[in-house]
Amino acid sequence: MYVCMNCGFRSVVKGLELFNNFLSGALGSLPCHQSIENWLLKVGIVEYLDTCSFFKDKRYAIIVDESITVGSQKLLLILAVPADHVGHALSYSDVKVLAVLVSSSWKAEDVEKEISKLCDKIGHAPEYMISDNGHNLRRGAELANVPRHRDISHTIGIIMKEEYDNRSDFKEFMDIMNKKRLSYQLTDNAYLLPPKLRAVARFMNMSKWVAWGKSILDSFDNLDKKRQDAYSFVLKYRNLIEELHQLLSNVDFICSRFKCDGLSEFSAGFCSDYVSKSLIDCDNATEGGARVGRKILNYIKDELSLIRNKQECHSISSDIIESTFGMYKNMQPNNRLTGITYIVLAIPLYGRVNSIEDRKNLNVKDKLESVRMVDLKDWKQMTLFDNWQVKRMLDLKKVI
Repeated sequence: MYVCMNCGFRSVVKGLELFNNFLSGALGSLPCHQSIENWLLKVGIVEYLDTCSFFKDKRYAIIVDESITVGSQKLLLILAVPADHVGHALSYSDVKVLAVLVSSSWKAEDVEKEISKLCDKIGHAPEYMISDNGHNLRRGAELANVPRHRDISHTIGIIMKEEYDNRSDFKEFMDIMNKKRLSYQLTDNAYLLPPKLRAVARFMNMSKWVAWGKSILDSFDNLDKKRQDAYSFVLKYRNLIEELHQLLSNVDFICSRFKCDGLSEFSAGFCSDYVSKSLIDCDNATEGGARVGRKILNYIKDELSLIRNKQECHSISSDIIESTFGMYKNMQPNNRLTGITYIVLAIPLYGRVNSIEDRKNLNVKDKLESVRMVDLKDWKQMTLFDNWQVKRMLDLKKVI
C-alpha cells in the first residue's frame, strides 16, 4: 500500500483498520505504523544488497542519473537493465537498483568510482550506459571506459532548444503566454488559459502548450466575441504553432518507436527514413523542422555506431529513472531540511510489487528474517547525511 498507493505509514494502518472492521476483526491484531515502516526498510535493504549477484552471469546495461538537490544533498541512482532491449518501453519490473548513493555533489571522478565498484561487485562491466547529457555523467562514463548512449528525450530536447530558444517569434510567444496567464487567471477568461510553462526542461515538455495553441487556432471561429478578443494574440503566431505541432507529432512518434522497439539497425533505418520523409524532404517542410531533422539523423547515426552487430538491440531511454525519481519525490517529506532519508530503501521495491505475480514472488518473510534493525542503522551511518530537521530541533530546544 505504501509503495503502490502512495499512502503514508499511518494511512496504511488506517486502511488495515477499515478492512479489519469490514471483516469483523478477521485480521486480528494490527501492526503500528512504525512496525510497517521497519518492515518496508528491512525488505528494501535486502532487495537492494542482493541485486549485484543477480547480474553475475548476465549481460546488463546501466542507467545513471542524479536528483535535484534536496537540502544540501544529491542522490545518485544507478539502475540495471538487460543489455538486450526488452521489447517494450522500460517499466519498473524491468529494472533493478544497483546503487542508491548520497553526496553533496557528484563529480565525474565520483561517478566513475561508483561504476567501477559495481563492476567489481558484479564481476564484469556493463555493456553500455544510458544517461542524460550532464557533463559529470558523460565524463564519468568515459573514465570508467563504458560506452554511453545519450537519452533520446534529453537529446532531442537539446536539439529543439538549439533551434528555437533564440528565435524571436518563439521568445515573443513565450513572453505573451506568461503575461496572459497572469492577467487572465482571476477573470472569466481563465478557463482557456494555456498550461503552465515549465522553467526546467521546457523543451522536453512543449507538447501540452503547443497542443493548446493548435486547439485555440482550430476552434477560434467558434469562440464568443469576448474570448476571441482575449486570445487573438495566438493568431499572430499561427505559423510557429503549426510548425511546432507538425514537428512534435513526428518527434513523438520517433521517440515512441525507439522506446518501445529499442535501437537496432532495423529501427534506426526505419526512423531515419521517417525523419527524412516527414521533416526534411516533405512538401510542407520548414527550415526549422529540417534543421531539427538533420540533427536527429546525426544523433541516430552516432548512437548506432555503439552497436557491434546486427543482432543487438539497445535501450536508449532513461525515462524509467526519471519516473523513479518522481516516485521517490512523492514519498520524500516536503520539508527539505530532512534531506534524503531512509525512504530511499523503498526504491528497490518499486519493480517488485507492480503486479500480483511480482508480489507472490517476493518472499517477505525470508527477507525480514535475514536483516536486523542494527544493520539498517549501520547502512544509514555509511550512506545518509545527518537530518538537518532533527539537528535544528535539538539546537533550538529550550533548556528548562
